[in-house]
Amino acid sequence: MDAAHLLPLLGVLLVILPLLRNSEAEPASTSSAILYLFGVWFGLVLLSAMFSRLLKEQNLLKEQKELDQEQGDAP
Repeated sequence: MDAAHLLPLLGVLLVILPLLRNSEAEPASTSSAILYLFGVWFGLVLLSAMFSRLLKEQNLLKEQKELDQEQGDAP
């Protein structure tokens, strides 16, 4: 699954996004920055779990299909 391979890139992009903000603007408070980082972290954990579950289901379906084909070929 290609989306699972892009997850680390998405994480890096979301973490450095606040650093790319205009430095002349009022700086963000420490508490809001920490909440943002933990929110990004939690979101990445949830996405990783979702992709893991999807990949596991796809793998099980693929194995079941191969097993059914092997049993169908045997007399």
